[in-house]
Amino acid sequence: MRLLERNDDGTINLKDFLDNKVPPYAILSHKWDQEEVLFRDMMDGTAEHKPSYRKIRFCVDQAWSDRLRHSWVDTCCI
Repeated sequence: MRLLERNDDGTINLKDFLDNKVPPYAILSHKWDQEEVLFRDMMDGTAEHKPSYRKIRFCVDQAWSDRLRHSWVDTCCI
């Protein structure tokens, strides 16, 4: 399973969990917009330049405030 991980400094990266030890995580339920942040955008560093990145940022920041370091968003975690 692949999750978004928010680090202490606020940066977001993807992290793979290959075993059954998946940590607690938040899930973003959202309506797809044009130019969603995709897995490849996260990998090539262009995610932050897309308008829909605000949803990713909102999700991980809300999860962080709820004491969750990890989040799952279908557009970029699959």
